[in-house]
Amino acid sequence: MTFTKRNMSRSFYRSFVFLISPPSVSGLSEAQYTNLSPSSSPHRQLLVKYLTTDSSSLELKEESYAKKIRRAILKVCDATVEDVVQSLRSDQSCCSIQLTPNLVDSLLHRFGDDWKSALGFFKWAGSQSGYKHTLYACDRMVDLLGKMKQTDRMWDLVHELRSEGLVTLETVAKIMRRLAGAGRWKDTVKLFDDLETMGFDKDTRSMNILLDTLCKEKRVEVAREAFSVLKSHIPPDAFTFNIFVHGWCGARRIDEAMWTIEEMKKWGLRPSVITYSTILQAYCNQHKFQEVYDLLDRMVVEGCLPNVVTYTTIMNSLANSGKLEEALGVVKRMKSSGCELDILFYNSLINILGKAGRLREAAHIFDIDMQRNGIRRNLSTYNTMISIFCHNCQEQNALNVLKEMENLSLKLLLKK
Repeated sequence: MTFTKRNMSRSFYRSFVFLISPPSVSGLSEAQYTNLSPSSSPHRQLLVKYLTTDSSSLELKEESYAKKIRRAILKVCDATVEDVVQSLRSDQSCCSIQLTPNLVDSLLHRFGDDWKSALGFFKWAGSQSGYKHTLYACDRMVDLLGKMKQTDRMWDLVHELRSEGLVTLETVAKIMRRLAGAGRWKDTVKLFDDLETMGFDKDTRSMNILLDTLCKEKRVEVAREAFSVLKSHIPPDAFTFNIFVHGWCGARRIDEAMWTIEEMKKWGLRPSVITYSTILQAYCNQHKFQEVYDLLDRMVVEGCLPNVVTYTTIMNSLANSGKLEEALGVVKRMKSSGCELDILFYNSLINILGKAGRLREAAHIFDIDMQRNGIRRNLSTYNTMISIFCHNCQEQNALNVLKEMENLSLKLLLKK
């Protein structure tokens, strides 16, 4: 049977609900989503904390504007959204503020979970002449309302933003994530079903957003049922199957993840090093190291060579499991494969050797190997060396590394 987009839209939700729900509860109300639960307002001192931190992203003039806005909001204790809007409108010091996207975006980030103050500020800012909200600001506000379970207000805002062309697929992704996180996965699926009425296509990208949302909320089985309905209309891509691999591994069901790789191949798609590394990490978490070695061999046979992240993950897992020599064996395997080393690998190796009391080898890597291979130390490298020297009661060596780090910092400052 050939489905048009409209037929597919109606058929997907009904078919999906039939698959996953008993007939008695398969229907879903067409009414607008209602509030999940009331949420108490945060203490006002938290607002002070949020609005007085993280000023590094603001220019000096913007920071002075931020202080005026903060004072206006703090005038109203236990405020409603409307109280915040009115306080900002009536405050004379706020009348001369020239809002910038950077200022508004920064302040919205600083509000933390105080959705009332954030929404009041958002509404006031949106009414100021010469200013228009960025997509980040809109998505941030929608996400915050969803997080704080203010579902009615979230939908009201979404409808307003749609009329201004400020709702994107990223906005939809945030709504899906919040609905699924609240256990409303049927509503999440229905939102996907209604995408076309919001001006979006139901394609591979939007399908992947739905599947990724469900899998991240530990509803992998629900995601699979959705995919079983959608795959005849929407072609999957490699990311689709990576989503399932990650979901199954997160559920500690590695056999299903391996089966997903075979399904992926049937669609003519090749698993990547990311696909396999996800499964390797899952095996490491379960201390199934023989399976790790077998999968490494399989990757090489298939021409999907492990990268430095793959090897570093395995090395750390072996070391944390008390298998130091096996971890160092992975290092040898890594080097013989021609894999290019990076700073994260070296930092991990230094830490592993230091914890094992093999300070001479750790110091050799720090002093010689890294320089020989053209890898510049970073702050984490120095901190690791200082930490392991202190741990092994070698305070003077730790001080020497600290002085070297200070001298390097001074040289970098002088170059500027």
